Amino acid sequence: MDRKVKDTRTESERQKAVKKLLKQLGFSVWSTSQGRKSAVTKGVPDLIFAGRGVCGFIEMKALTKQSPEQVAFMENVRGNGGTYLVVHNEGDIIEFVNTIAWNSGKD
Repeated sequence: MDRKVKDTRTESERQKAVKKLLKQLGFSVWSTSQGRKSAVTKGVPDLIFAGRGVCGFIEMKALTKQSPEQVAFMENVRGNGGTYLVVHNEGDIIEFVNTIAWNSGKD
């Protein structure tokens, strides 16, 4: 019997785990979070990543949905051929990395 275990981590805890995993997989990762009031434009995703021939954006979501500004940013990126991921946990990253490895023929 397959049971799903509820992930009770906060979005911040999930983001730290995703950053750590991406780095372990050879990606460079930058956070746009300032931890304080900042002038970052509304809708800009939480993380920027590059590696394995891909550069893109990650919006972390635990239980909430994207804001209208985040959706607009996502549509702009994807509409221009960019990579934009909405990530809930490390499993989403593994799935993405497997997809790019499969598409490129790389490990």
